[in-house]
Amino acid sequence: MLVWFSAAHGWSGRGFYFGLALIFSLLGDVFLLKGLIQIRPAFFQFGLVAFLFTQILYGIGFIQGGIGAVFPLLVVLIFIAGISILNGKSILQSLQKTNEGKKLVLPIIIYMTALSLMVVSALTTLFRSNWQPAAAILSGLGAILFYISDSILAHDKFNQPINNSELLVMVTYHLGQIAIISGFLLR
Repeated sequence: MLVWFSAAHGWSGRGFYFGLALIFSLLGDVFLLKGLIQIRPAFFQFGLVAFLFTQILYGIGFIQGGIGAVFPLLVVLIFIAGISILNGKSILQSLQKTNEGKKLVLPIIIYMTALSLMVVSALTTLFRSNWQPAAAILSGLGAILFYISDSILAHDKFNQPINNSELLVMVTYHLGQIAIISGFLLR
C-alpha cells in the first residue's frame, strides 16, 4: 500500500501524515506477527505503540484544513465516545483480572482514545467542503473498519475468543486501510 500511495504522489501536503501513518502501520504489522509475539511477548506493546502513532498521524492528517462545523463534530464525538465506552468496558474489566493485564490498562486506554479520535476526525470529513462526498465516505468507512478490526483483536486477545478472529481482523484492517488511503487520495 505504501508503494501505491507513493506512486499516486500521496506524500505532498497533508499526505505526509498519511504516508507516515502507513509506515507506522507496517511497523505495527511486523511487531504483531504471531511468531514474534510468541518468542517475545513484549512485541505486542511495540506493535501497540506503532499503531498508536498510526492513529495519531491519521487523525492529524484528517483535520488538516480545518475541522468543519462544531455541531456535527460534537455529535460525532459524543456518538463515538459512547460506543468506545461500551466497547472498552469489557476489555478493561478482563485486563483487571491478571497482573499482566493490569499493566496494559493505561496503554490500552490511551490507544483506544487515539483510535476513537481518529475515527471522529475521519467522520468529520463528511461535513467539510474541502472533501468530496465519496472520498469522505470512503475515509469514514475505512476508519470504522480499522476500529472494528482493533475491537475484534482486543476482545479476542483479552476478553473472549472470537471464531475466525484472525481472518476478521485481517479483512477489516486491510479494507479499512485501503478505504482510508483511497478516500484521502480522492478528496
